[in-house]
Amino acid sequence: MQPYVTGAVQAKINQANLFRLPVVLAAASVNEAFGEIIDPLYHFRRSNVEESRSLADLRDTLLPELISGTIRVPDAERLVGEAV
Repeated sequence: MQPYVTGAVQAKINQANLFRLPVVLAAASVNEAFGEIIDPLYHFRRSNVEESRSLADLRDTLLPELISGTIRVPDAERLVGEAV
């Protein structure tokens, strides 16, 4: 890529040089095989992100009430059981 990079202080690549970069494309069968391998991993990651957000929301809801004494741990456990 070095021949395509410009800029004396900050290295950059302009659009014209970007379009001049050689690119190797895989065959459709290779792309399909890769998709079959990566698809379950993508779904697993997405599920983890959604669960993490849900748990963070639950934490952000319950923690201030627990600290202030508005609710007690048994009440929080019941609320968590209902939410999950």
